[in-house]
Amino acid sequence: VVGVLVFAAQDMPAWDPQQLSGAKTTFIYDDKGERVFNLHAEENRTEIGLDKVPPHLINAFIATEDQDFYDHFGINFKGIARAVVTNITSDDLKGQGASTITQQLARNAFLTFDKKWERKIKEMLLAFKLESNFSKDEILTMYLNKINFGAGAYGVQAAANTYFGKDVSDLTLPEAALLAGLPQSPNGYNPFQHYERAKARQKIVLNNMV
Repeated sequence: VVGVLVFAAQDMPAWDPQQLSGAKTTFIYDDKGERVFNLHAEENRTEIGLDKVPPHLINAFIATEDQDFYDHFGINFKGIARAVVTNITSDDLKGQGASTITQQLARNAFLTFDKKWERKIKEMLLAFKLESNFSKDEILTMYLNKINFGAGAYGVQAAANTYFGKDVSDLTLPEAALLAGLPQSPNGYNPFQHYERAKARQKIVLNNMV
């Protein structure tokens, strides 16, 4: 185990906290202060504070992505053990993952999305570093502003505007549940293209919240 950790740590990405945010959309206003145009490259993103995110959206993400978020230090060892057993019994060593919200933030900011064990170990090491440098609420805020929701929307504010034409603070519970289900497969659950899949995923999120 020590040897694997040392091997993975030799090729760690540079620690650059600026990568935890990402590119932001530029807004153009007229002389009356009205927004007339948005400028962005691949990532349409508007950063917001956690106080702007409704509690039911936060609860939806915690229930679905990382139920022990406020109790672990970046890694959920119970989840890892469960995933390893499932993958071994299903004969698919790359099948099920057990990434916490902190690990997902590390992956989105610093790593690729391949399923190699080397990447997973780097993800864990970076998660420990994130937990050492930021509070839980800071990590959750960066995560909600960073992740991909499909249709070019990155972060919950852009996702709320893209899919529902509203501010994130105005999302209803059903809308929040639908958005919380998208990051697992932003293209596969895109409600514009796969409405029934998105609704099925929404039900899973709601059941997780219950």
